[in-house]
Amino acid sequence: MLTWIRRAALALFVSLGAVSPVMAQTATIAPVAGKPNLMLSAYDLGKLGYQVDEFFLTGTAQSYRLAGPPPADGNWAALADRTAPYVTRIVVIRPR
Repeated sequence: MLTWIRRAALALFVSLGAVSPVMAQTATIAPVAGKPNLMLSAYDLGKLGYQVDEFFLTGTAQSYRLAGPPPADGNWAALADRTAPYVTRIVVIRPR
């Protein structure tokens, strides 16, 4: 089950542009024990046939800088700059 969620989460982050495909392959996803702390937890979604899982996605993000002055046409050249660790939270609500 974790493999399915891991693939879905990484596909979502890549499609949204939040991480590059290279970063997605090096990210780590870890399940969080217990019930997610959301207003959703006020409702028992299990009675409605849904399962709620929470995960932390961790990895290293890449920043970029302009290779020179920005041209007027908006077609900027960028170079990889610094990296920084990141952690983000994913809450998955899915049918059982």
